[in-house]
Amino acid sequence: ALQYSHFVPSSGENIAAAVAKKTLYIETVADIEPVILSAANLAMSGRPGPVHVSIPIDLLVQESEIRSGERIVPAVNTTNTHKLSKEAEESILDAAKRLSGCNRPLIIVGGGARASVEEIKNIAEMLGAPVISTVGGKGILDEENHGLAVGARLHQPTGRDALLSECDGLLLVGTQLSPTDFWHFKHAEDIPLPLERVGRCAVHVDVDSETLTQGGVRQVGGVVVQGDAAVASARLLSALEALSEEGEESGGRWDGDPFAAAAMAKRRADGKNA
Repeated sequence: ALQYSHFVPSSGENIAAAVAKKTLYIETVADIEPVILSAANLAMSGRPGPVHVSIPIDLLVQESEIRSGERIVPAVNTTNTHKLSKEAEESILDAAKRLSGCNRPLIIVGGGARASVEEIKNIAEMLGAPVISTVGGKGILDEENHGLAVGARLHQPTGRDALLSECDGLLLVGTQLSPTDFWHFKHAEDIPLPLERVGRCAVHVDVDSETLTQGGVRQVGGVVVQGDAAVASARLLSALEALSEEGEESGGRWDGDPFAAAAMAKRRADGKNA
């Protein structure tokens, strides 16, 4: 049934679209249980997030059978959410080889990498890669205490572009890279990443398959890894360490000083002379 908000016809889906993964509608009392279960499953699947459930007001006065003492459990299986698939494991080995050969690698982290603090720090140091974060990923690499941390400055073009225009490798961890991460509201295709130029040396790690498709890395020949960011980051670090022990180069150093590159980007983002 069409619902009204303050006597104005409205679509719950349109209202909730900015914050919810989906809107589900309940039309009868019998719909309540299956729809709520579907909402719970969707909320906990892939990238966890809110699901909007729309319930017409007239249902709130109807009677329904109460299942006394019976617990309804969503069908989502969360026991293996931290286990990487064979495909993901193989993709990580491939990603390590590609990133280790880059001369100017760059890392962008989002809120999905919050459990990967130590791994991101070690990967950055091993690759000699500055780290930019989205607002959601702020603090994953502490910009006050680590020279490779550019901080949450992805939305500031002067600093961001100073690195993006020069990088030859790009590692994205736990981020959707939505337009709002850049503080503009254009379509995702307009997100200013040099994916076409970086190509096969672009790597995207995320738990959500839709995020990986939206990111565009696969489309330019790069590597995508679907899995928990913390587990995948730990595997990537191990793969990079193994390559280093085998004598393969573990990334370039931004003309010998990645710390200077990160500091330059911070100064430009903050409106200071480079």
